[in-house]
Amino acid sequence: MTSVKRLGKHLGAEIRGVDLARPLVYFAENSVEVFLHSHVAEHIFAPVGDFMRELNKTIRPGGLHIFQVPIR
Repeated sequence: MTSVKRLGKHLGAEIRGVDLARPLVYFAENSVEVFLHSHVAEHIFAPVGDFMRELNKTIRPGGLHIFQVPIR
């Protein structure tokens, strides 16, 4: 079990991995509280604005995006 999945279990939250190269049909609109982006943002080839607009359709009002990216 990954550390992220362990954290989700500890917090009582569902943790799901998704394929960001495909449309986000996994989630209904306003259904996600937090997106944790762990070392994926630097691999997105679509324009960042398009990518974020698509994600923001699924995040609840007041929801969070948490990005983890390499420093170098």
